[in-house]
Amino acid sequence: MANVLLHVGFPKAGSTFLQNWFNEHPEIYFQPKYVAQGFYNAWKLADDVQHNEKVWENFVLTCEDLMLWQGRPFWYGLTGTEQYDYRSFQNRMCETLHGLFPKAKVLMITRGYSTIFSSIYAQYISMGGTLSCEEMMKTHEEMFSTFLDYNYAINLYREKFGHENVIVLPYELLKENPLKFRLLIEENLVIHNKFDFSLKKENASMDEKNLNAYFHVSRLVFRTLKPLPNNLQIKLYSIYCNLIRARVPHPILNFLSKYISVTISLYGTEEIMLRMKGKAEVLKNEVYHQPYLKEYLIEV
Repeated sequence: MANVLLHVGFPKAGSTFLQNWFNEHPEIYFQPKYVAQGFYNAWKLADDVQHNEKVWENFVLTCEDLMLWQGRPFWYGLTGTEQYDYRSFQNRMCETLHGLFPKAKVLMITRGYSTIFSSIYAQYISMGGTLSCEEMMKTHEEMFSTFLDYNYAINLYREKFGHENVIVLPYELLKENPLKFRLLIEENLVIHNKFDFSLKKENASMDEKNLNAYFHVSRLVFRTLKPLPNNLQIKLYSIYCNLIRARVPHPILNFLSKYISVTISLYGTEEIMLRMKGKAEVLKNEVYHQPYLKEYLIEV
């Protein structure tokens, strides 16, 4: 029986790097955002078997949205955020994945609370976010404290798939020792032919000046569109977001960054971290998390 690996999160924890590694690994079949063991439909399965003599033994399905339905992240602050039951979504997703792939292994990459929020906010700004860090953390406090509750998410999948089938690794290990990190995944999939892969920093945060330019220009666009009907606001702002994401950093915003001196405050992350304290206790006995427990607000 083929191995199926479900990479279900978490955000800002090396997902893009892992997807690139999966994509190039000669022993793994992976197609971004494809399901049913990596095939878009039955015709794609037939086409692969017709043109490829290899019988795949390892399939990977990966998407951060499997852990969190993110709604409209581009427009936070422009249209507000509708209330959503994130916990119910996590439960239903776990049930659905188990129904489709009951024998699968699950990969969960965690990232310490001491660094994840500033990274999330930087990405939010690069996507056209308009809220200050304090506003964003307060507005989405319930969302963050739910989907970054490592205790709940890890135990949820362990209870459904079995403790031995849920692989939990720290993002900090990927940064510190990427070779060891990859070998652990290959060992769990029983891949004997190891695959070397050069580490490239994916989705790296922009420098502070570029982030300042993105933030202030986005706020200006936001204020300009405010008098327009809501649907038109969404349509025009989505066009703006797509434009600035086409090239990162965008040349125009990169040029403007030289003339914007006001800095972005990260005030607000301290309060959300207080709420996260105690939500990663499940990692206390994880072997590969031991050097990084302080990052997860775990007392050692």
